[in-house]
Amino acid sequence: MAQKIFISYNFSDRIVNELVQCMMQKILTHLDGLVVFVIDDVSYNGPSAITWEVARLMDECDAALFILGENPHNSPWLEHEVECALSKGLSILLTQLPQTNAGTPDLLANTNCVKVGWNANEIIACLNKPA
Repeated sequence: MAQKIFISYNFSDRIVNELVQCMMQKILTHLDGLVVFVIDDVSYNGPSAITWEVARLMDECDAALFILGENPHNSPWLEHEVECALSKGLSILLTQLPQTNAGTPDLLANTNCVKVGWNANEIIACLNKPA
């Protein structure tokens, strides 16, 4: 089971942010672990700031849940988050927001990630599953 889970999503997209926050409210009380995610956009300080912020948040995590929406490929965050999760050996879960059809980014497509549906029970079961 994941003790601390990094949640990756496009928080600058208001609709995506609302969907993710709604889902987090559904699952948080049923998770055995805690969730963390990027709150502040530090990208204006350059790629090293993004790398540092992501690494700082992932330091104590043992899993990462990547939530893909319509346009994940254009985000510098996504690439840094995937690279960091892989370098730290985190378990990786991947889900797609409803009514979106963006493909899986190459970095995630070539990993041993677990794909889960955008369903509270399925996400909870995967994150609470013993390692």
